[in-house]
Amino acid sequence: MRAAWTGESVTATGRHWEATGNTMLPRPAQQPGPPIWVGGNSRRAIRRAVELGDGWMPMPSPAGSERRLHTPPITSHEELATRIRYAREHAASVGRTAPLEIVFMPDGLDMFTNAGIDATRVVDGIGELAGLGVTYLTVSLPGDTRAVFLDQLESFARDVLEPVREL
Repeated sequence: MRAAWTGESVTATGRHWEATGNTMLPRPAQQPGPPIWVGGNSRRAIRRAVELGDGWMPMPSPAGSERRLHTPPITSHEELATRIRYAREHAASVGRTAPLEIVFMPDGLDMFTNAGIDATRVVDGIGELAGLGVTYLTVSLPGDTRAVFLDQLESFARDVLEPVREL
C-alpha cells in the first residue's frame, strides 16, 4: 500500500498474489499515506502490526469465540498486557523505534450484544488501559433505533466523557 500511495506504478508478487503495473491515483492527501492499522489478537497479527503497520487493533473477545472470530480471545486486561509486552519485545527484536499505536474497547462496553453501558466500569477501565499502553479507544454503543442510540450517546457523553476529562 505504501508503494501504491506514491502514485508510481507498482509491480510486486507474493505467495498467493501478483500486482503487475498497478497505479493508485489520486495519491492520498495525507503523506506518506494514511496510517495502516492491523487487527487481530494472534501473535502473527501483532508481528504484522509491528513490522508493517502504524497501529494494532486487538479486540476483547470471550473464551470460546476463537472459531467464530478467527482470532484468539482476550478476556482480561492481563491477557492484553501480555500481548502488548510481546509487541514491545518484537519491536525491539526487529529494530522498530516508532511507537505502535494500540486501540482497545474499555470494559463496560460490549461489541457482541446490545447490553447497556456500565459507565463506572468504562471510566475505571480507561485509566487502566492507558496504563497498559493503549493509545486510542473504540466505542460501540447499543441501540436498535435512532432514538435509543441517541439516548445512549447522550448518557455516554454525560456519564463517561465528562468524568474522563477529569482524569
